[in-house]
Amino acid sequence: MVRGTRRFDRPVLATITEHTVRYETDLEQVEYQWRLAGEVHRTERFFLVKLAGQFVLMLPRRALTPEQDAEFDAFLGRLAPAR
Repeated sequence: MVRGTRRFDRPVLATITEHTVRYETDLEQVEYQWRLAGEVHRTERFFLVKLAGQFVLMLPRRALTPEQDAEFDAFLGRLAPAR
């Protein structure tokens, strides 16, 4: 966790579609294409996705309902093999 850095203290809105993932704060916004997905790591607490060689998606599983978690897990399974 990074403390004391205003950039990392912002609420983040993540919008996930079939083709892209978009992050938005009051300071910036970025969008990535799922076709760049290289690795998917699943932990008990997070989905971690490498896009274009770097981790860019860290989605806390607690933010999802059990149905959303299962659906997103299946979607990621079609994109890249689990690690």
